[in-house]
Amino acid sequence: MKKTLPYLVGIFLIVLFLFLRFYHIKDSLFFFNDMGRDLLALLDMIQNHKPVLLGPQSSALPINQSPLYYYLLLPFYLIFDKSFLTANLTLAFVYLSLFLFNLYQYHTNKIFLKLIFISFFLLSIHPQYILQGRFVWNPSLVTPFLITAILSFYQLLQKYNLKQLLISTISFAIAVSFSYSIVPLVIAILILGLFVNRKILSQYTAYFSAFLTIFNLSIIAYEIRYFLRLGTIFPSNQINQIGNTYLQKINDFKNYVLASGNPVIDNFLLLGLVVLIIFSLKSKNNLAKYLASLFTLTFLITVLSPFNLQAHYIFALTSIIFLLIGSLNLKFSLPIIFVLA
Repeated sequence: MKKTLPYLVGIFLIVLFLFLRFYHIKDSLFFFNDMGRDLLALLDMIQNHKPVLLGPQSSALPINQSPLYYYLLLPFYLIFDKSFLTANLTLAFVYLSLFLFNLYQYHTNKIFLKLIFISFFLLSIHPQYILQGRFVWNPSLVTPFLITAILSFYQLLQKYNLKQLLISTISFAIAVSFSYSIVPLVIAILILGLFVNRKILSQYTAYFSAFLTIFNLSIIAYEIRYFLRLGTIFPSNQINQIGNTYLQKINDFKNYVLASGNPVIDNFLLLGLVVLIIFSLKSKNNLAKYLASLFTLTFLITVLSPFNLQAHYIFALTSIIFLLIGSLNLKFSLPIIFVLA
C-alpha cells in the first residue's frame, strides 16, 4: 500500500487539475484579447512560413516579451487543427509535464515528494489559477517553471551540482521570457545567494544571463535596431499605473493571492500568512526558512517596485507560498491545506 500511495495521489491530483480547467470549458472560455491575439500570431506563422520575432507585449512596460510563448503554443495549434483550446491544452501539458518531472527528479526524497504533491494540489484549486487555466495568456505558464527553479536552487545552495544549476537557470530564464513580472523573484534569489553561498553566485548569474539572452535574442535584436533607427528603445506611450500605493498593493495581494472573496476572511488569512512566515524564519527547518526568506524578499521588492500588483503578477509569490506550506511538518500543513481547500 505504501508503494502504491504516491501513484494514487499523483493520479488524483492530475484528474483534479484537468477537471477544474476543462469541465464545461466551452461555457466559460473567455475568448478575447490575449487569446485572440495569440491565435492570430500562430496563424501568421503558418501562412507566412516565418517565425514571429516579437512575443506578447508586456502589461507593465511598452516592450514585448520573448516569442518563446508562441513557439510553445505552435505544436499544439498544429496537432489540434487550429483549435481555440490551443493555449489551454498547452498549459495543461506544461503543468503536468513539470509536475511529473519533479516527481521523477525527487522520487527518493520524501520531504520533496510531499512538498511537490501539496504545492500542486494548492495551485490546482486556487481560484486565480483556475481562471487563468481557462483564460490562458503567457504569464499563466510560469508557475511550474518557478517551482522547478526554486527547488533546484535550494539543492544548489546545499551542494554544487551542474544539473541543478542548469535546471534552475533555464527554468528561471523561461519564466522571465514569459513574463517580466518574475524579475522580483529573480532578484530575491540572487540576494539570497549572495548571503548563503557566494561561490555559486557568479556562475549562476552567468548561466541565467546566457539562457535569458538566448530566449530573448530576437527581442534584443529588434530593440537595438529600433534604438538605432529612432534613438530610443522605449516608445513614448508609457502604460499608466493607477492606484500605485503600498496600501493598494497589499489590498491587491489579498484579493488575488488569498482570494476568499470576503475582506474579513482575507484579513484573517493575511494574519495567518504573517505568522507562518515568522514561524518559518525562526524554525530549524532549513527548507522552510529558505522559502520564508525568499518570500519576504520577493514581497518587499514587489511592493517597492513602481508597478501595480495585477492578477498575473502574483505567481512568484503564490509559488513560494505553496512550496512553503508543503515544506512544513504535516501536523502544521494539513490544517492549513484544509482551511484553504
